[in-house]
Amino acid sequence: MRTIETVNGQSIYDIAVQEYGNVEASFLIVEDNGLDDIDLSASLPVRPLEIRENDDAIRLTELNKLNGQKVISE
Repeated sequence: MRTIETVNGQSIYDIAVQEYGNVEASFLIVEDNGLDDIDLSASLPVRPLEIRENDDAIRLTELNKLNGQKVISE
């Protein structure tokens, strides 16, 4: 696991796309960070989150397209 810091306006969905390359990984973030009662589409406060470094949910092709950019939905 590694720790990332969210930026203002990001949701769990944004983090899932940014860190795993797919929105389905949002459930991993919820599980790994004890966020069971959070609205997945709501903006998070700026905070640290634990992210898996190796998982079948990671889509490298999509991550390469993002090239390390922050994802914030509008």
